[in-house]
Amino acid sequence: MTYFDDDYRTPLNDDVISDDAMRKIMLEAGHSSEFIGMTTAQGTMEYIDNDQIWLNELIEVDKKLKVFCTDSCYLDMAMLAQPVAYNSDNYVLRGSLLLDVLIEAYVVLDWFFYQTSVGQHYRPSPYAETFLRDFRDCAFLHACIETDTPIVSWVEAENTVTELNNRLLSWRSYISTPSFDYECKRAYHNSNKNRKSMREWVNALFQKHAYLQVIRVDLGYRKDIATSVPYEMARDQRATFCKYFHHEPLFAHMVGYAWKLEWGVSRGFHYHFLLFFDASQVQNDVLRAQWIGEYWSKKITNGDGTYYSCNHKAEETYYYNALGKMAYHDVHKRQGLEYIISYLTKSDEYASLAVSGRTFFHSRTPRLPDGTRRGRPRESTSAF
Repeated sequence: MTYFDDDYRTPLNDDVISDDAMRKIMLEAGHSSEFIGMTTAQGTMEYIDNDQIWLNELIEVDKKLKVFCTDSCYLDMAMLAQPVAYNSDNYVLRGSLLLDVLIEAYVVLDWFFYQTSVGQHYRPSPYAETFLRDFRDCAFLHACIETDTPIVSWVEAENTVTELNNRLLSWRSYISTPSFDYECKRAYHNSNKNRKSMREWVNALFQKHAYLQVIRVDLGYRKDIATSVPYEMARDQRATFCKYFHHEPLFAHMVGYAWKLEWGVSRGFHYHFLLFFDASQVQNDVLRAQWIGEYWSKKITNGDGTYYSCNHKAEETYYYNALGKMAYHDVHKRQGLEYIISYLTKSDEYASLAVSGRTFFHSRTPRLPDGTRRGRPRESTSAF
């Protein structure tokens, strides 16, 4: 369980979520451990790497790039060049926060988008994409992948600083253009539209039901085949899974659902599902989450699927636990639900999945009845 001081709570009701707040959301709503235990169709446990770690690193890099892209400072040769020893003709470049950020951004972004399979499945953020475009072929930064402090001559140091400053100028010039502004607004608009739509949808569910049972499960594939499952197969099996919502008794009292498609280095394509049931008709969310996971792993995928039940030991796992039975007026659980919504909708601003179909969906917003609603009066029309 992750604990947060009151002074460090995220203002999630704001339309703009900061990079620091997004990292906090990843810790609270995502998987915080190094490994994730996925249950197979045979009931055994498979432990896979937590692929969220790379996204946290991308968020941190994005944050730093946003700071220095508008900064007016450049690299100063006189401040940077330091001899490796007394009277030595060899130098290292160090002692500049700007240079440290350039090196960190290059090493992290080059690794994820060019050295691993992440780049085959995700598009970098507008800031990361333009940075890679202007710095990708920089020999000095590339050398920093192998060693933290490449040793250079005085002339090489001068040329390196001049080159980096020229690249900085080019990068900052493009970032000030309307084209880049449009790219950023488009990325923000898409994620914010999904977040706003999902919040309105949840509000409508609570307008119809005073109590909901909230189920959250991650649905994926066996460890030995996960990374080889193509997108089309995952998409089609997810679609089949959703079709059963309409006539399978297990989902008889479900009033809404949402899903988010992700891809991980160890997990391959997998889905995060959030399902809402009428709590007046169902009980035992932990058992229901297990049944749903088994339905996926056994029936939909013919034994090739795995699942992770977020409802299992949810009280021990999440500080703001939104799972299980949730009342409209439960402030603590509403906070947890807001974390989940932001987690499912906002991460695309940092790396968007490069597939042809949908990566996020929620079911139709229920139509609210006219007239005065029976039952306990609502203090607000919003669950948030």
